[in-house]
Amino acid sequence: MWKFFTGKNKHSQKSDEDLLSAYKATGDGEVIAVLYDRYAQLLFGFCMKYLKDEEGSKDVVGQLFAKLFDDLKRFEVQHFKAWVTRVAFNACMSRLESERRNVYVREEFPEVEESAGASEGVPDETEVLEAMKSLKEEQRVCLELFYLNELSYAQVSERSGYQLNQVKSFIQNGKRNLELYFRKKHESINK
Repeated sequence: MWKFFTGKNKHSQKSDEDLLSAYKATGDGEVIAVLYDRYAQLLFGFCMKYLKDEEGSKDVVGQLFAKLFDDLKRFEVQHFKAWVTRVAFNACMSRLESERRNVYVREEFPEVEESAGASEGVPDETEVLEAMKSLKEEQRVCLELFYLNELSYAQVSERSGYQLNQVKSFIQNGKRNLELYFRKKHESINK
């Protein structure tokens, strides 16, 4: 399932560092095939740890290796295993953040869904991001860290530099302001 090709090729015995050098010099796709054989299963397991979704994990790994053809030409990679694991981690976090945004809107603003009517539904990610721009910077930062990154109040305080009581206040006020934003938007649509 995870084998890119069967059998060995002229690159299969080379170290990761030698493979990276060979790819930069020649652009030989067989180099990527060897790296795929070495790391696809490891990265799949790594992604499963975070995504807990087999198809999503396969997608991330497939997209990651598809991008390697360009990325390995653009970036100076010293330690491939550490680098590719970090790239996989970032891809998983991006995927989870995107999913959380959708869940966040539905869970945090159910009144928007109820009041908007069946035809309008829940605001999509673009609408939420647009609404977030209307917030004061400190409210936006704290909401993103708390809901999208799923950090605790203490972690948000540490990451943002705001005091703990300020973080709680910014989150509470930011939620209220987003609710008002969507309520006003809904009212203007229905006029």
